[in-house]
Amino acid sequence: NSKPTWEIEKNNPSFATLEENKTADVVIIGAGITGLLSAYALAKAGQKVIILEKESPLSGTTLYTTACLTEIIDTDVHDLISTRGLEAARLIFKSHQDAIGAIENLVNEEKIECEFMRCSSFIFAAEESHAKGLAERCVDLKICGIDAVLSEGKENKLNFPNHCYIEVKNQAKFHPILFLQGILEALKSLGVEIYSHSEAKEISETEESVT
Repeated sequence: NSKPTWEIEKNNPSFATLEENKTADVVIIGAGITGLLSAYALAKAGQKVIILEKESPLSGTTLYTTACLTEIIDTDVHDLISTRGLEAARLIFKSHQDAIGAIENLVNEEKIECEFMRCSSFIFAAEESHAKGLAERCVDLKICGIDAVLSEGKENKLNFPNHCYIEVKNQAKFHPILFLQGILEALKSLGVEIYSHSEAKEISETEESVT
């Protein structure tokens, strides 16, 4: 199913197409969540920022996000510790903790109504053979500083059959389109220029500048 998870609201702002030469301290290509948040951070730091988007803002991968904000990454925690070392693994997970906090602070600072809320996330064992591995994973997560609790022998919060689960506490979720519409308003007030239907087709670089 190619239908986006999130519908763009009717009040989604429109932006002009770039039709003349412009200069800036930073040009960001892409007006999804990564581009817009990068622009916000740079503009708050005093940089003049231009964003180029080949379609419309919020129309790409961002429309398909789960909108779950979690410390848990795709790499298995045991593999991460083995390949990067425990201290590096802790720093990686802490960066995710800090990112959730940064988004929460941004929501509060800009007064964005986007259904942001703190909640738990869950990792479950659908088969009994996976339960032991999940218990070991929970230990590794705790070692890395994550507030994780194994459900074994406890109340089932998932409301569907499982052999055990890890509850990772103090995570978050939000409505990404409402959040980014709030960021777009903040970017306007910060003087960030956004151009839609303005594809970056070629990039050339010298010691002085990038075109």
